[in-house]
Amino acid sequence: MTHNKKNMEKKPQSVIDELRQIAPDLAEVPRDEPWQVPHNYFRELPDAVMHRIRDEAARPGLVARFQQEVAGWLASLRQPRVALVYASVLALVVAAVFIQPFAGPGDGLLADIPTDEALEYVLNNLDDYAPSEIYALGDPGALNFADLQDLSDQELDEALDVILDDLDTESLEEIF
Repeated sequence: MTHNKKNMEKKPQSVIDELRQIAPDLAEVPRDEPWQVPHNYFRELPDAVMHRIRDEAARPGLVARFQQEVAGWLASLRQPRVALVYASVLALVVAAVFIQPFAGPGDGLLADIPTDEALEYVLNNLDDYAPSEIYALGDPGALNFADLQDLSDQELDEALDVILDDLDTESLEEIF
């Protein structure tokens, strides 16, 4: 018990004394309230809020603001420089649409390559293609992968020939 009495005597009498021991600079900071509420703030607050609500309700709605923006934009078209800029942009867009050639179904990258040459290329480079890519080009009802497991190498070659016979230029374009 004597040990507890000694500890009690060493303890500071108040929190401020303890703060002075730990951080003397912090203890010297003034304890004044730095923020103040303006006079009659809470009495005037409801009226101020209601006034802002009424002002917001009196503003034009979204449609009216949009109409004002469009009217301002149309009014700016009366200025020659602005009208010239808009007309130039419009002319460029129209020219880009009509001048650019439209690719038809047979106008792809491989349209100039004869089918026989394309087929020969595929056959010579057959190892470069995944079986699923080759199968996807053929008739899905013609072969079933489950059936391919039981086939010999010769039968697989014949089945592959059937798929390759069905290849055309458009199907090759899908791969690339």
